Amino acid sequence: MAGLTKQHFIEIAKIIKESRKFPIEIRETNKPMVTNVDLLVNAFSNYFKTQNPLFNENQFKKACLE
Repeated sequence: MAGLTKQHFIEIAKIIKESRKFPIEIRETNKPMVTNVDLLVNAFSNYFKTQNPLFNENQFKKACLE
């Protein structure tokens, strides 16, 4: 199993850089608050799914957010 490559780190850095543009929070009536952490976790999940077909998004989100 290969480790992370330079390209992985470049993509992760791009995700983090983009997260700086996220609003601090988004609150809509009758919906739970979405924070920049939620958006960042979603961005990483989307990237990791492209890299590993066995990536477990639910497990990752649970580890990050619960």
